[in-house]
Amino acid sequence: MRQDHMTAIVYNEPAAKAIDCFQKEDCVYCVSEGFNMADTIFITNNDKKRLKELLTTQISSEEALGAHVRKLESEINKASIIQPNQADPKLITMNSVVLLSLDGADMKLSLVYPKDAEVSENKVSILSPIGTAILGYSEGDTIQWDVPSGTTEIFIKRVLYQPESAWHDEDAER
Repeated sequence: MRQDHMTAIVYNEPAAKAIDCFQKEDCVYCVSEGFNMADTIFITNNDKKRLKELLTTQISSEEALGAHVRKLESEINKASIIQPNQADPKLITMNSVVLLSLDGADMKLSLVYPKDAEVSENKVSILSPIGTAILGYSEGDTIQWDVPSGTTEIFIKRVLYQPESAWHDEDAER
């Protein structure tokens, strides 16, 4: 897995434990000892809030208590939470459009909430195995993920659109 371009944001870490830090604008980014990049994904605080609400609805309505809902909850719980303006343009957030290689076959898709999912338009729900798999990963990452047909390899070739970056680009033009 290529994780070298990602940097963890570590809050409340004593400076002595930080092994690599740099400052960008008003944020300090640090990687601490024992930090395993392969086990960390990054999601925005807005996505976390909406996804937690979605999970609460799913669980309370008993619509989908399957493994994929539990896996999404696990992914959210292990994620490093960032502000939307801290999202790297290569990071997959909700409503991102990405180009993937799925077991060697290229696929363009949008990661969306269940109400917006439309297979014919390649809009994949966050509650699908592939949707849950790619959230929080970045361009260049390779993910091994369990799907109903077995384990699949997902290579994130390119993030074509990310809402947080598009919002910043629009502000820069003003």
